[in-house]
Amino acid sequence: MEIFRAITLVIVLFLSGCITQEAQRERRISQNIDLFYEFPEEAREMIRRGEVDIGFDEDMVDIALGRPDSISRRRDGEGESVIWQYFRSIMRTDYETVRMPVTYVDKKGRSRIRYEWVTVDHDYWEKQLRMQVEFANGKVSAVETIEGDY
Repeated sequence: MEIFRAITLVIVLFLSGCITQEAQRERRISQNIDLFYEFPEEAREMIRRGEVDIGFDEDMVDIALGRPDSISRRRDGEGESVIWQYFRSIMRTDYETVRMPVTYVDKKGRSRIRYEWVTVDHDYWEKQLRMQVEFANGKVSAVETIEGDY
């Protein structure tokens, strides 16, 4: 019985990490349902698709995209703006050829070392900016999306 509980727990933990962006967005909508229905119909449709537009407020963006990964502030001649940044994680692989010692046993049973060239791969995660949403006076003034996997 303990094995069954352990397996069930592993499956639940695995599936909780696999929730889609659409499901996360629907959960944010349901958690803020009263606020969501205060938005205009066109805005609600965009939010359901995970899109934002000029004039959206922070609540609208938060429901559509979630909390930003980074927030920065910029001040210029026209005033101060707040920039929400959203990133994606991309797995990259580097390959390196190295010379390594390899132990072997010769015909006479003696332990020997010879050096061989070996290709080693190294996986790592890279954060890439996918979207920036700029707010001026509490409203979206600019949306920048970064296309592709660069």
